[in-house]
Amino acid sequence: MNHDPHASIGDLQVHGLARWLPVPLDDVDRERCARRMLDLLDRADASADRDAAEQLADLVLSVAEQSDPEDDVLPLLAWAYLAEIGHFSPVAVAWLRIIRTEVDDPVQVVAWLSQGSELLEPPTVDELDTPMGRATALQLRIASPGLDQPRRVQDLSAVLWLRPDPGFALLLMGHVEDLVHASAFSHALRELAEGVSGL
Repeated sequence: MNHDPHASIGDLQVHGLARWLPVPLDDVDRERCARRMLDLLDRADASADRDAAEQLADLVLSVAEQSDPEDDVLPLLAWAYLAEIGHFSPVAVAWLRIIRTEVDDPVQVVAWLSQGSELLEPPTVDELDTPMGRATALQLRIASPGLDQPRRVQDLSAVLWLRPDPGFALLLMGHVEDLVHASAFSHALRELAEGVSGL
């Protein structure tokens, strides 16, 4: 594996870990986006990986394309969390976003982002020291109501930096549907957050 999980946008710097694969949001071509991810892993010739990478590219690019600077949520960077280092085995996507919010309670902020879902147990909330100062780390078990589809249980992990200026916050967040990976994903997300600086 030759990828460097470090990524940057403007003055924002993020130093990640080997299990995180940067997902390019600056390329609207799904095949090229997928190829760039696989090139980082030296796996561009694996057809199964290529199909999976294109599906992941569809997902993240659709979210990025629907975003607008005037939106309440603006994605900055994204990473795929790999179940196995060096292999294209994405379990979930973590997004680093700027969000507009007047709420100063981290639990309420994340509840707003996961609105429409049922909270299955009280959230785990911890303080986290990062290069950008104190942040709040949260982990929630939620369920999405199933209408025509089965009820989906997910584990949501997030790290939130409430800025001194009201109205904006920085959020690193991802959902895990395979709950076997929930604890490891939450731990890795916190480690990724400890490399955030510059905003």
